[in-house]
Order: sequence, then structure tokens, then C-alpha cells
Amino acid sequence: AIVGGISRFGQVTKPLATAARIPHTCVCSVTSIGDGAYTFTDIPSPDAEAIRWVQEAQRRGIRKVALLTQDYPSIHGHVQAVKAEVARVGLPITYAQEFADSVTDFRSMIAQARASNPDVYFVEALSPQLELLGQQLFEANIRNIASVVAPSVTQRPELFEGAWYTDSDLRNIGFKQRFEKQYPGTRFATHMMPYAYDDFNMIVQAFERGENPAVYIRNIATYDGTAGPLTKAPGSGTFQSRPAVWVIQNGKPALLSLR
Repeated sequence: AIVGGISRFGQVTKPLATAARIPHTCVCSVTSIGDGAYTFTDIPSPDAEAIRWVQEAQRRGIRKVALLTQDYPSIHGHVQAVKAEVARVGLPITYAQEFADSVTDFRSMIAQARASNPDVYFVEALSPQLELLGQQLFEANIRNIASVVAPSVTQRPELFEGAWYTDSDLRNIGFKQRFEKQYPGTRFATHMMPYAYDDFNMIVQAFERGENPAVYIRNIATYDGTAGPLTKAPGSGTFQSRPAVWVIQNGKPALLSLR
């Protein structure tokens, strides 16, 4: 069995797992990776993230959105889903710019986005572009930032103080703290670790029951996940879950109590 993570790796591993006929669980947001035969994904889908993100935007009275996002497969999925959901509810996008991982100067993009007068800047990127963009937004005195996941994995959370975003509904913070205590100095991604833990346990349960793990996972319809319930439709390769809203508070991610 393979317990993997990150969509780009999952896309590579999927055909290998299928050829070997072994189960492959992937903490991946590109849901097409899950085929329901040997490969399964179990992280909040881009659609689920977008629905929750727009709900929070509406709660905050946001009426206009600017997008500054990196060209990367999993980010594409989030951006496409957010665009679809804001269109569905009638929130206009005032500016949208995608950038390559070679870009280091975002000042022109930031100026154009600011000129469109958005209520919030939706920002999503990987390091080091995330920190570079965050620094330049900070220098431009822009603080009204929102995202999906990204602020939770930044190397410099102080740049995103007050930013809100959707991420895994990990209400049991003690779960993460146990790993941090056991492995000091190691950063654990809230977005991924509860699902990787669930993946591992599903496979363990299959072996404990003496069942083929691929068949066992195929037959799971509901699972009491570490970050909330997981559900999977018959024949699907995607476990669905509901994300929550977080905010960077005092330099650290904090889970909002609002549902």
C-alpha cells in the first residue's frame, strides 16, 4: 500500500499503483486522481473549499474580489472552484492574475489589483513566491487578504497577520500538538496530516480484518475522520469532507468558532 500526498506526486504514483494493483491513498486536492479502484483522495475538494470560502466572504460583507495566484495544478483547482462559486452567488472578480514560479516582483500586479478596488485579495502560492508576494503586499499596506490553505504553510506567518482562509476542520488541536512534541522542530501541515493519519488507519484496519486493503477502502461509505466525517459515494475515489475557516492570529493559525 502507498500513503502519499501532494497532487503532483499523486498523478505520478496513480498509474504505478494501478499496475501493481495495490491501494494508493493520496492527500490530494486534484480529485480526478481518485479512481475508486486503487487510488483514493480524502482532503477537502476544491469545490468544498470554494463553497466555505464564499460563505465566509459573504458573512464578512465582501462584495468584490481580486485574485493573485500561482500557476500550479492544485492551485488551479482552487481558483477555478472559487471563480465558479463567486459567479454563482454574484460576487464580481475585479482583477485576476496568475503568475509563474519565476516571478519575484509583484508590485505591478499589486498596483493593478489595488486599482480595481477589491474588498479582499485572494492570494494563493507556494514558497518562496508566497512569502515574496506577502512581503510586497505588506509593504503596500494591504492587509485584507484571504486564501485557501496557503497562510497555514507559509514560512513567515507574520506577513499574513489577520488573513483568513479555509483549511481542514482540525478542531482537536491536541492531535497536531502530540506530533509536534514527538518530533520537535518538524512542521506539520494542518491541511494534510489528519487525512494522512486517516489513510494509514484505513489500511491498518483492512489488514487487521484480514481483508484486501483496496477492496476494504472501496467499500467504505463513511469514516469518522480526525478532521471530521469523511463520506464517499459508491464507486467514487474521493472522500468528501467539510473545511473550516481559520485566521492568522498573533503569528499563528487559529480556528474560527463560527460554522
